[in-house]
Amino acid sequence: MAAQLQSWWDLAAGWLPPWMAPNVVTLIGFGFVVASYLTSAYYSPYLIEESPSIVYLFHMICVVAYQTLDALDGKQARRTKSASPLGELFDHGCDAIATTLIAITCLSSIQAGAGWTTYLIILFANILFFFAQWQQYNIGELTLGYVNVTEAQFAVMAIHFITALFGPQFWSNPVPIFGISWRSSIYLMQFFGVIITLFINFRDVAEDAAKKRKETIFIYLQLTAPMCSVILLSLWALVSPKKILYTHPHGFFLLIGFLYANLAGRIVFARMCEAEFSWKQFMVYPAALGFFNASFFHEAFLDDGTMVWVVMFFYLGAYMHWAISIIDALREALGIRCLHIPYQT
Repeated sequence: MAAQLQSWWDLAAGWLPPWMAPNVVTLIGFGFVVASYLTSAYYSPYLIEESPSIVYLFHMICVVAYQTLDALDGKQARRTKSASPLGELFDHGCDAIATTLIAITCLSSIQAGAGWTTYLIILFANILFFFAQWQQYNIGELTLGYVNVTEAQFAVMAIHFITALFGPQFWSNPVPIFGISWRSSIYLMQFFGVIITLFINFRDVAEDAAKKRKETIFIYLQLTAPMCSVILLSLWALVSPKKILYTHPHGFFLLIGFLYANLAGRIVFARMCEAEFSWKQFMVYPAALGFFNASFFHEAFLDDGTMVWVVMFFYLGAYMHWAISIIDALREALGIRCLHIPYQT
């Protein structure tokens, strides 16, 4: 579908002023995602409340804007001759967080509610993003399965638009012939999409390793941090005395997103620098602290609900600190600017 949109994106790229830096285009697009999420969190704190119809239309418009601007930043970079590794890292960094924000907003539009199903969908979305970067790190190619990002974004737009027209109750209606609800059909499609895409990721990495005679043990060790995170987050949610999945859904889901954004950002940077991505990642430890605080230590450090927000803000702060440090280092090393044209300093 992206190929069919190239004409529209080429046309829209011509509307961007030549003085606008590509990273500014990326940042504006990301700003639409943040605005959409904040609106959703305000009207639907537990992902079950109904919002005014105009809010769902606003969500759809924000996804359209994000998709368009995400496609235009690269065109603007080539047009202004300001493409750089910094731009690629900046784009992936915003995408890593946008994945979670878009997923939460979409789930609130179908009244998914807080709970294990919603948790798994948020978790799968982040795992898919990391595994795509892991595959590209190892074989130099990015495979997103048979349903690409563009198609997924159009699906999200359609969900918001249908909700605006018929209300979120629509998703509780049964699908003709199959008998399950439209909401459940979305869950099933996402589940099978995840399985197929992960299979493709593993298959391509394994075939490349066999062809180049690589030691696969070191390749699969790179998955230690994300897989340990899955276990620790799931155990934390399972033993939580405060039932954090139900009482603090936004805090816990954002925690997941920022944790995986940290991991994805580091493997993207390692690929760009042709450096080793260590299987030992510090970012796993705060999640472990949350689990142990809720289980063995019986909330000795902090109330479980408070711990969710503390860990979430830690991951956000760590990601912002890392991103700013890397941007500053690349800016100095390449002699460029981040948000200005001309790039040359």
